[in-house]
Amino acid sequence: MKRLVCLAVVIGCYASSAQADVAAGRAALASGDYAAALQELRPLAAHGDAEAALTLGQMARNGWGVPRSDTAAWAFYKQAADQGQVEGLLRAGEFSDQGRGVPIDRRLAYRLYKRAAEAGNAQARGRIGEMALHGRGRKVNAAEAIAWLTQAAQADDAEAYALLDELAAKGRVTPPPAGLAAPAEAPARRVAEEIRRVVGDMGLALGTGSRLDVGGEVTALTRPDGSVLVTLPKVSVIGEAVVLREGTIRLVFRDITETSAKVELLPPAHVAVESDGVPMTTISLSGARLSGLWDFNLHALTDAQGEASAGALQLRDRIGLSLQGLTVARHMGEAAGGRISVAESLGVDNLSLKLSLGPQSLTLAAAGLALRSTAHDLDMAAFRHWAEQAGFDWRGGSVQAQLLSYGGIGRPAGAPLLAQADAALTIDGLSLSVGNLSGLALRRLDIGLGLSDLDQTLARAHLSYAHDGLGGEWFKGSLPRAQAILSIDNLPLAELLRAASTTAEGEVEAVSLGHGGDMPAAAPQAPVGLLEALDGAGTRIGIDDLTVGGEGWDARASGRATPAAAGMTLGLDAAVHGLDAFLATLSPATGEVLRGAARSGSDDKGNPVSLFQLALPPGGGALVNGKPLDVGR
Repeated sequence: MKRLVCLAVVIGCYASSAQADVAAGRAALASGDYAAALQELRPLAAHGDAEAALTLGQMARNGWGVPRSDTAAWAFYKQAADQGQVEGLLRAGEFSDQGRGVPIDRRLAYRLYKRAAEAGNAQARGRIGEMALHGRGRKVNAAEAIAWLTQAAQADDAEAYALLDELAAKGRVTPPPAGLAAPAEAPARRVAEEIRRVVGDMGLALGTGSRLDVGGEVTALTRPDGSVLVTLPKVSVIGEAVVLREGTIRLVFRDITETSAKVELLPPAHVAVESDGVPMTTISLSGARLSGLWDFNLHALTDAQGEASAGALQLRDRIGLSLQGLTVARHMGEAAGGRISVAESLGVDNLSLKLSLGPQSLTLAAAGLALRSTAHDLDMAAFRHWAEQAGFDWRGGSVQAQLLSYGGIGRPAGAPLLAQADAALTIDGLSLSVGNLSGLALRRLDIGLGLSDLDQTLARAHLSYAHDGLGGEWFKGSLPRAQAILSIDNLPLAELLRAASTTAEGEVEAVSLGHGGDMPAAAPQAPVGLLEALDGAGTRIGIDDLTVGGEGWDARASGRATPAAAGMTLGLDAAVHGLDAFLATLSPATGEVLRGAARSGSDDKGNPVSLFQLALPPGGGALVNGKPLDVGR
């Protein structure tokens, strides 16, 4: 008996310790410390911890701290599923259903979904309802499908609601409850009025010739748990030539207070696109969910997280788009002095875009794409006022994209909107092919942009670029890897944005003056005074690091560039390892000049290198170690 008690104590202590270690690993993951997360989670997963395995599956799926791998993600999700972990069952079912990291096995997917459904997961209930309805992975059973879909809809599964709407339109089921246009309960009335206001504002913001149409009353239903279900029936965006028919949209509000409420958006599964009354395409998203915090003062969704397990678009027989795994997020945080910060992110797994070009087809694919952006110290009141004056809906889309698109960075109407902004784009496994020709293959691409001092007359910028594993028929002999880090001081950003806007308008106007769709009547002119503006502002470009490499060689350089009215001046100090291999990638004439100009030296580890000083003076030409680089002979 004592031994059993001791064993129970040991097991209890281990379980508590494991839970603490999983929590520590997830905290490290949330802070971006992937190495610490892996250090905490890997030993736990190796000893059979389902929560650790689930988190490692998420890391493998997204490429967080490890190479992005659906195969590894599937293995971890399946490990968690085998122990009955509910989200592990759902994710393993998705991967088996879609053929991600494992061959498609709809029967296995159904079994995994059903175990998650029986454990109470609403999404899984919706999935097995859909599979029973359409006979995927099992025989068709409409009665069982409706029962599962009804349970899923009662737990606010968007896909189940969409399928029940379709069945209701065919008269096979009673339409899901929608509530009243004028509910008696105060919270429901307030929520309904809030959504009507937002819909009206969005309709105005779409501009001349377009409108947002709701084909019925906006209704609100107070449910037994105190939540409020808002229904917008038959939503469409109607333009001059194109109509987007989105179907019924539902929102669920919970924990409603005077200032905020938790909200979940339940979108339709399909959006139909028509042009002049002719169906063009259908956009579909499965497993779509969007939730967050609604601010009644801002009349907007401030914090939001969303996902979809898969998506597709087919435009007639010309364009096909598919993806597996979509995530979006927005966080708006309070800052000092009534200002806020806005962080946004977009992630896509297994993206494929196929274009049919006559007898050929062009396919662009990526194993993963991640876009992150942040606006710091944003004056929300000024932004709202400026957005309303500009005539667009400040609630929708990306705040940062709106700021850039409308020239908002800097001082609109003399009021600085924000002080700092940054963005980063990462693409894994990028490929581009035409027919059977692999034109481009890229293991990874990273691009970053940081802007600061945006509330000053002159801003600062930080740019980064890196690629690795560049190959393909179009890039034979190119740089398989490269990295560049630039810093720019005294940047007249407002002038540059105005110049860019003027140039874009000039191009559109020039093309519109063309005759018969041939050559434009007038070519657009370069921005007037752009170099003069940079020169007058004293703009300086620091090339903090420029690293390139190929087979048997690599080169690293740093220096400065200075824009001037007479042209750009540039000075670089470079060190090359493997000079012979490097020169073999250049033309014989250039190689001969560089070999003769090279100076011997060593790097900080004592390895031999060839040293070069490259100068591009304002008058033109180039000097390498003081010698003219004349390759025209």
